[in-house]
Amino acid sequence: MKNQRHLIISITYILVCLFTYHKVLQADGNPFIFFGVVTLLTSPLFGSLFIRKRPESEYFFASPYNFFTEKVNFTQEYKIDKELLIDKITEVINNSDLEIINIDRNTFKIFAISNLFNLYLSFISEKDYTKVNICCTTTYGFGWGLNKKKINTLINNIEESLII
Repeated sequence: MKNQRHLIISITYILVCLFTYHKVLQADGNPFIFFGVVTLLTSPLFGSLFIRKRPESEYFFASPYNFFTEKVNFTQEYKIDKELLIDKITEVINNSDLEIINIDRNTFKIFAISNLFNLYLSFISEKDYTKVNICCTTTYGFGWGLNKKKINTLINNIEESLII
């Protein structure tokens, strides 16, 4: 259902661009109207690319009201202290295709990016375990299931690194 929604939005975007271009050519041939509509529709892409390396951008990319990005959330529990776990996950991320942008040891959050994705990890201590909340978002558009694959790969790498 979710992939169908993304497909419908993508097709609608393409149809709006084509319809606008067709109407502009029919009316007076002035392409500025077409370029104005395309600029309006693509400006969130360029805005996303501009702010994506800022740690505060989590509120924009992970927001449920942002329909320009696809989000996948996952929670995993580990029976390890969160200080040790944050070091272990940092080591795993450094050995992957992700680039760590920010590690905040006061709030226990990690922010990493790859070519198409932003990855937000937050650590919460419970009684005898640490809960890791992972949110993987696309920079713009739809991940077509690659978000979930990215999280599964990260979880598998973390599990392998914790085996003694």
